[in-house]
Amino acid sequence: MYYTKDIESFGTGLKRITEACKKAGVRVEFEMLKLGFAVVFYRPNANFLATEKTSDVVRSVARDDVRNKTEQTVLSAIAENPSITAEKIAEIISKSPRTVQRYLDSLQKKNLVRRVGSTKSGLWEIIGGVEQENK
Repeated sequence: MYYTKDIESFGTGLKRITEACKKAGVRVEFEMLKLGFAVVFYRPNANFLATEKTSDVVRSVARDDVRNKTEQTVLSAIAENPSITAEKIAEIISKSPRTVQRYLDSLQKKNLVRRVGSTKSGLWEIIGGVEQENK
């Protein structure tokens, strides 16, 4: 492939991907598969779930009460999917489930979210700031 000019040089692509991702703050993993390999890129927290609906909800809640970007990301995940689990949030934002639980506890103490229903089949509800703005 080098002689046909289909590649520039041998074996530099993965190293360049790793360096570019480190520089951009993006986590990357390489996985070996039976028939090759896969490159997995993880979204940076700042760009997580940047939909208009989610951004509006988080902006209205986060205005005064949320000081932490991770809390904003957790709120975004809840606004996008109220039935989301702490484990799923942890997977998406590359944090441990215990860390996500601490952020959920903090948001509950600030009266910004509450759990409605059972632990297994319940939903998260955003309560702070949004209700006041809609009145």
